[in-house]
Amino acid sequence: MTENNLIFCNYSNPYLEDCLKLFDQNCPKYFATNERQDYIAFLQKQPKQYKIGLIHG
Repeated sequence: MTENNLIFCNYSNPYLEDCLKLFDQNCPKYFATNERQDYIAFLQKQPKQYKIGLIHG
């Protein structure tokens, strides 16, 4: 079995498309589709406390 290492890092613009893909994959179960533009606006502000999880391994 392979061990995956989850690390958290600060959000930055290169992750925008990946974050939007995850958002879209979780609609409508966890997010309403009409919230997408709000999420984009939030990400474009480069929130300093917003962390994303990355799996390496």
